[in-house]
Amino acid sequence: LNTVQELIDNSNKTKLIRECLQLICDLERAAARVELGVISPRELAAVRDALLQIQKLPILIKSCDLSGQGSYLEEFLSNLNFPDELLQKLLSALADEPPAILKHGGVIRSGFNQEIDRLTSLKQDGKSFIEALQEKAREETGISSLKIKFNNVHNYFFEVTKANASKVPDSYTKKQSTVNYERFITSELKELESKLMSAESALLQLEFELYQELRQSIEIYSKVLRELYRSVAMLDVLTSFAMLTMRDALVRPQLLEEPVLEIKQGRHPILMRSLGADFVANDLSLLPGKTNAVILTGPNMGGKSTYLRQTALVVVMAQIGCFVPAVSARIGIVDRIFARIGASDDQNEGDSTFMVEMREAAEIIAAASNRSLILIDEIGRGTSTADGLAIAQAILEWILTQNKSRLLFATHFRSLTGLEANYKTLKNCSVASVDIESQVVFTHEVVAGAASQSYGIEVAKLAGLPGQLLAHAQDLVAASAETAVPGQRTNQLPLFSQIKNSQVNNQEQKSEIESDNPQFLALQALAIELGDSDLDQMTPLDSMKYLYELRKRARELKESS
Repeated sequence: LNTVQELIDNSNKTKLIRECLQLICDLERAAARVELGVISPRELAAVRDALLQIQKLPILIKSCDLSGQGSYLEEFLSNLNFPDELLQKLLSALADEPPAILKHGGVIRSGFNQEIDRLTSLKQDGKSFIEALQEKAREETGISSLKIKFNNVHNYFFEVTKANASKVPDSYTKKQSTVNYERFITSELKELESKLMSAESALLQLEFELYQELRQSIEIYSKVLRELYRSVAMLDVLTSFAMLTMRDALVRPQLLEEPVLEIKQGRHPILMRSLGADFVANDLSLLPGKTNAVILTGPNMGGKSTYLRQTALVVVMAQIGCFVPAVSARIGIVDRIFARIGASDDQNEGDSTFMVEMREAAEIIAAASNRSLILIDEIGRGTSTADGLAIAQAILEWILTQNKSRLLFATHFRSLTGLEANYKTLKNCSVASVDIESQVVFTHEVVAGAASQSYGIEVAKLAGLPGQLLAHAQDLVAASAETAVPGQRTNQLPLFSQIKNSQVNNQEQKSEIESDNPQFLALQALAIELGDSDLDQMTPLDSMKYLYELRKRARELKESS
């Protein structure tokens, strides 16, 4: 954190440091390839160029106004072990832009080896030698269209048209005839060809030998390269933190020994970038002796999971030395973060979603300490409501009394909010929402107190479920609230009942409706007859006849109604 503050205070120098760091290759990978003997000339040139950039870093850091409070910048300067000898070897031996493949040539720098220079000069001058010999042959033969050409089959040869073939001297040896041309060679051309071809071959062989010697001589620097790269990597991370802080207006967190977690106007570091001003910042206050855990309730899509995630990310950012997205943050050191978030099964192990949740919960309970941060989101969903509620409450109370960790517990079990009265360190919070013209609007603001409802049907409406289905769901909720008895399951109501805006709640009402409804009585008689029939004793033909008879009676009943 001290280092990041220094880099922010020296923002101009920090930008120059970043420019150097962006040009540094993966030295750790390069060191491994050196040891394996497979590093290419271009990769070795990248190491050279990286060392040239690293060489600038101490100069830039020394020019910064350091606070003197102890930072990584001072440590970087004192522990930097720069391999000057390696850099000089690479500078003197390698060409500025060597090829990726050694056999392509052009690897060794001019001036490094005299024989390399001679052979290179001969290879480069070969074109002028060919042009001079071609001009001489034109003068001797009087054939102005004569050319010296090259292919991989015949190498170098003179080429003339069929019309000029008679002008070719006898000293020329015929090599090949084509449809329109005659091809010849001479002893002088063969001598020049041999000289040029041998020069190229010798040059490639000598470059190969010198490059292998260079590679072997720098193997001893592989450990130094790794150590250097680790130092540079740390500097890369911290300068990135500084640039991020300046870009997103982050603040320095205050790290404490006491188990406090107080965040003012905290934001999710990723979502705030995509949502901009639309992202709603929220507070969190966990203070030892006052509030150690929060039960978070509220509607689906209200932002509960985002609130949990942003809390964890703020803690992680603070403890790796990064400034955080908040107005202020006081964070007691966290030893571990446990997150039971999301729902997924494990098909490879044959575990259901509920089993995965329980295993994760077991690991949390076994390993969490009073310095841990626990995030639990919607535990107990994959089983019956009664069992899920019981397990969720038991886990919550166990963490409160045994682990005593800092806890954010998001749930739709609203009955759990009653535990606030039993535990002084437990606090109810909720994500707010408002009703505007019968439409639910989620404000994503975390406020004190439990949520009054979960708005599940409103979320289903936003998802596009049919209105008739949603109306029936609303009736079911209302009926469940009226008839629910603790510990007793409520009977499911018929889907899309024909009796509008009313349900049969007692036997007297049911009997009254049945006695006034002859169609109901006929349907009941038909059902009794069908239930008493012995289908096993019927032949297939009798069964078919009986089925048609039932259909006929059902149609008559339908028409009469």
